[in-house]
Amino acid sequence: MNRFPAIFNIASNKKAFVAENFVKYRNELQWNIRCSRPPNCESEWAQWSGLMKVLYEVKFRDDEDVWTWKSDENNNFSVAEIRDQIIRQSAEIEDEWRYWNRWVPPKVNLFSWRIAMGRIPVKTELIKRGVQLQNQVCCRCDAYDESVGHLVLSCTMSKSIWWNILAWVKLPVSTQFGSSKELLKQVDSWKGSKVWKKVINLILQTTIWHIWKARNEHEFKGIRVSGSKVVEEIKADSFIWLKSRSKFENINWVRWMDFNVRDIIH
Repeated sequence: MNRFPAIFNIASNKKAFVAENFVKYRNELQWNIRCSRPPNCESEWAQWSGLMKVLYEVKFRDDEDVWTWKSDENNNFSVAEIRDQIIRQSAEIEDEWRYWNRWVPPKVNLFSWRIAMGRIPVKTELIKRGVQLQNQVCCRCDAYDESVGHLVLSCTMSKSIWWNILAWVKLPVSTQFGSSKELLKQVDSWKGSKVWKKVINLILQTTIWHIWKARNEHEFKGIRVSGSKVVEEIKADSFIWLKSRSKFENINWVRWMDFNVRDIIH
C-alpha cells in the first residue's frame, strides 16, 4: 500500500493474507498477485517490477510461526519490558521514570506517570481532542477551567486536601508545587532517608489518585466527596499498600495515623 500504491489500487483483495498470494509449484514457491486488471501504464509496470523484485528476495521456512518480543534480547515478553520501552520512547519525560514505586499498585504508578506528562482526560484536554462538552469548568469549584494542574493542585478542594496531607506527614504546609511533575520531584529536595522518601512518594501518589477518584465521583455520579473524607481514604489506602507491599508488615495503624513512624522507616 505504501511502497507500491499503484499495484495496491488494482489488487483484487486488498486485505489478502500472504498465503493467498503465492502458490507452491512442485518444490518452488511462485507469487500470484491477483489484480482486477493487468498493469497498463509505465508507472504501474515499474511498480510491478519493483514489487516482484522485493517478493522474490523473500525466503520461506517450514518452521511453525511463533510470537517474539523484539524489544527484549531473549525475545521474551514481560510487562516490565513494556514499561521500560514506553519510558525509553517518551521524549516528554525524563529518561527514567524515577518515581515508579513498587509499594504503589501498578495502576496508580501508571496514572501518576500520565499525570506527570499531563495526559489524563480532564476537560481542557478532551476539548483539545475534539470531544464535545457543555463546558470545561471544574465540577468541584465551578470557578476555573479543569486542566491537569488545576485538578491536582489549584482547585480549592485539592488545596485543602494537600494542606491536610502535608500537615499529617509533618512537612511544611506552605509548600507550593508548580506542576504535577514538580510535586513528585519535590521528594528529592526534602531531607530524609531513601526509605522515608519512598514512603512519602507513596503518599503523594495515593493523594493524586484519590483526588482523581473524588473528581470522577462528582463528575459522573453527582456524589460530592468531602475533603476530609478524601484525606481519610488517602491515609487508609497508603497504610494498606505499605503494609501489604513492603517489608513493614508490622507497622501500627495508630502510629500511622499520627505519622509517628520515622523510627520504623528510617
